[in-house]
This record gives sequence, structure tokens and C-alpha cells, in this order.
Amino acid sequence: MILGLKMKPELGVGVMLTRPSDSGEEKELLLIQRDNPPARGLWALPGGHVKFGESLIDAAVRESQEELQVAIEVGELVHVAELIAEQYHFVVLDYSAKIKGGVLSPSSDARSLAWYTMQASLRLPLAPGMEKFLRSSRVRQIMEQL
Repeated sequence: MILGLKMKPELGVGVMLTRPSDSGEEKELLLIQRDNPPARGLWALPGGHVKFGESLIDAAVRESQEELQVAIEVGELVHVAELIAEQYHFVVLDYSAKIKGGVLSPSSDARSLAWYTMQASLRLPLAPGMEKFLRSSRVRQIMEQL
């Protein structure tokens, strides 16, 4: 409870977009640098809150359009994160996805965006929960399969 208010967990979605690196030997993951709290200035998957009455898939599509200016096709659920701090409690479901149209450009909550290998991603100032995501065996398995 914060300042006498009852807080409830909030639901969010994240989008895992990948591509082959320039060398073709590794895969890269698209990350955004957040422009708004929480985690302002830190790197994370694109995504955000699920609106009341909105499906998880529709939320992932909407957030990708808002933050990245692209249309996506949402794939499988790859990771679930629970982020708890004094100011918030988020449950975030991360989905694999493919870009279907548009030109990548940061917008809305994204200060900037860039493609990173998994190793390079771990050297960034990451939003809460991202290191666990990047070290997840399931996420690494999916990156190898793509």
C-alpha cells in the first residue's frame, strides 16, 4: 500500500523482435530506451500496458505501432515477468513477433531504439526484469531457433 492507497497489479505486454546480425552468426534483439517512468532512460523490450477490454495480442500490436511505428504479427508467449517495487507491481507477458510493415522509428514512450546481440544487451543499463529475460534459457532457445 502506498500513501494509504490500495494498489493492484497492472498487466503489460512486451514484444520480442529479432533479426540476423550483420555477420549472420548471431541474432539481434530490438530494444527501446524508455522515455517515461518507470525505468526512464533504461533499455527494455517494446511494449506497455494492456487497456481494459483489450486482448493481450491487440495490446502488443497497438504498443508496437505506438512505440515503433510498425505493424507486427504476434507469435508465441516466450516469457512472463513479475516486477514488484514500492511504486508498482507489473505482470508482463512477452511475445515473439515479426515486423509486417512500416519503418522502424522511435515514438511515444521510446526515446530511441536499436538492435543488440544478447551479449551486448547485457552491457546496457537495463529496465527491471530485463536481465532475467535476457538470461532466460527459453528466450535464448528461441533466439537460436529464429
